[in-house]
Amino acid sequence: MCLQAATVALSTALAISCAAKSEPVPAQQPPPQQQEQPSEEKGIVITGTLQPTVEAGGWLVKTEEKSYLLLNIEDYRTKHWFQEGQKVRARGEEDLEVMTIYQQGTPFRLFSLEPVE
Repeated sequence: MCLQAATVALSTALAISCAAKSEPVPAQQPPPQQQEQPSEEKGIVITGTLQPTVEAGGWLVKTEEKSYLLLNIEDYRTKHWFQEGQKVRARGEEDLEVMTIYQQGTPFRLFSLEPVE
């Protein structure tokens, strides 16, 4: 009985001691900001020709000055005009922070892509 009382007393003392030394609860973090949707005024406009990358699955817009690697082309791949050699106009922005498996072109995040006649 004495051992049981000592165990209870020690457990209680330990719980009180730990509670006194616990870290303060941090204030609730504000919700993460939603990514701003691109507007028609943002980014740059490039005009060039669609070309596949050497590595399978990638696509470039080749202009006279440079090649741009299209990062988010999911919405455009199924368009009837999306094919090698098609002249296109793309609005977007260079994204130099992204890493890809493709070894060609400046990464370019699309806001819009359309064929040019």
